[in-house]
Amino acid sequence: MSGLIPLVSGLIVKPIHSAELTQTLLELRYRWPHRWPGSRSSDCSKAGTSQRFQVLLNSAMAIARLSEHQSRRQNEPSYHNRLHTADTLISMTALLSQTSSIGCSDSRDHNTCSRAFDADHFAFMLLVMLCHDVSHPGKINRFRFANELHSLRIVFPLLTREGLALRDQQRLRQLIIHTDPAICAANHQKTIAKPLSLDDKVLQQVLVNEADITASVLPEFAASQGQALANEWNDDFPDLAAGVRSLQGRLYFLEHTAMFSSPQALKLGLDTLRRNQVCELRGILGNAA
Repeated sequence: MSGLIPLVSGLIVKPIHSAELTQTLLELRYRWPHRWPGSRSSDCSKAGTSQRFQVLLNSAMAIARLSEHQSRRQNEPSYHNRLHTADTLISMTALLSQTSSIGCSDSRDHNTCSRAFDADHFAFMLLVMLCHDVSHPGKINRFRFANELHSLRIVFPLLTREGLALRDQQRLRQLIIHTDPAICAANHQKTIAKPLSLDDKVLQQVLVNEADITASVLPEFAASQGQALANEWNDDFPDLAAGVRSLQGRLYFLEHTAMFSSPQALKLGLDTLRRNQVCELRGILGNAA
């Protein structure tokens, strides 16, 4: 997994376009699972120089190795697996790459909007994505935050051992807790009238939520992502699994679950892709009625 951490090239110098994002995710699937890059070490030392960056990087590598180790000991869920984690890493990279191109005319806070993210921001957000579904049981939450708390219990001993600062641990915990699908809509509501600095926890939260679903929103992966999630749910919730595989389920996901409110996601064109699919599906389902 750590062979995929896109810190080797240092800071992103140009925005990634949605077509590039799609192509990268397609190439990732050519490697899954038999040509998986695995936990190769990466020379990321030039991407950042601060002590915090080095701790974040070491923590990310430790979590990546843990994920690879766990995958050899137990069967992974069909959706919440290392491929999903890699999807979220690449999606977060694409989202963050938009930051430097968002002008102050888009912002309510001219002092913070134009400030490009630095290596520490980048490393921290990637660490969150690496941690957010570690050891996922492949089940729907039995109670609020159940799966999220399970992942946190697994990763925190490693993060503490790597010396991750308490402030970063607390922020990481909050961001992962709020990936529970039941509260994602409320997270997006909080972006209204907020500053756009990547220091802001509200913006960080919606970026995490957006990266978590980006691959599933892209039309090229709709069928495969829906089938993978249905496979996880089929034993315990066969009706929900059947719904996920249907066009009606896809439309519900796009209209009620898939939300994009960050300037980065809007710049990448993700909400436009979502709305275009909604219009297409409404036409298909309307004609079939």
